[in-house]
Amino acid sequence: GTTSVAGSPGSLTDVINCVIPYQDDTLIFGCDHSIVMMTGDPMSGGEMDIISPTIGMAFGRPFAIDPFGQIYFWSTQGAIYKMTPGALPVPISQQIKRRVEEVDLLTHRVSMVWDIRRQGLWVFVTPIDVTQDTTNFFYDERVNGWFPDAFQQAGFNPMAAYVLDSDKPDDRVIVLGGNDGYMRCVVDDATNDDGYDVDS
Repeated sequence: GTTSVAGSPGSLTDVINCVIPYQDDTLIFGCDHSIVMMTGDPMSGGEMDIISPTIGMAFGRPFAIDPFGQIYFWSTQGAIYKMTPGALPVPISQQIKRRVEEVDLLTHRVSMVWDIRRQGLWVFVTPIDVTQDTTNFFYDERVNGWFPDAFQQAGFNPMAAYVLDSDKPDDRVIVLGGNDGYMRCVVDDATNDDGYDVDS
């Protein structure tokens, strides 16, 4: 999506990397070098507003939304940001700045989910090469802290992550679609990593 003509739908010229459905009448385009918000029906007087003309979003689903409506995303510039639609993004990854900057977005897929139970953000940095190990991150908002996390097998790294909000407490889990084709859940009482000992 472009930012050349703010206010007119259809004016996007930047490459769209992801689309964030925010509310009934708000859609956010995470472009390669910009962020644009569409408000209202584009066929009935809706408008496009530039949130940032310089910060872009990574390809895929590199974002998550917390219960308070704040959006977290991985930028194409090598940082993780937090923003409320209409406001400027604020960087939150200063503590892990070098690690985030070193991720090659051509060879890695980033996905994020907000974990209500653990009150934080899971950031999965999965290599497209299924044999390559990686480090993922968990951001605990309560302490404004980042914690590295790794799976015992490279195939466990998720190509997709999803929050399953079921009625039963035990069924409210983070579901991960692994590089090896299997789906797994994040659980608190696991004694191993799908059969492999956990280094902790």
